[in-house]
Amino acid sequence: MSMMKRATKIINSTEMLRIFRASVLAAISCGSSQRAWAESAKIDPGYMSRMLNGEAPINQKALDALGYEKVVTITYREKEK
Repeated sequence: MSMMKRATKIINSTEMLRIFRASVLAAISCGSSQRAWAESAKIDPGYMSRMLNGEAPINQKALDALGYEKVVTITYREKEK
């Protein structure tokens, strides 16, 4: 039996922030809290608030809790004269 690799969807930081916010809101609507979500992911609640507001990048702990990983791509361009 051959193992087929699942296609990976690449998303940008705006979409990741939307997914992050939706996950936290889903937890809140189920009776949890933003603080509880942060504590379950071992994230400082203050830093989590900054991430949710788009003031800080989404950290590795949040990505782990959401089941995502960061992929960095480098691009180059010619300098403007």
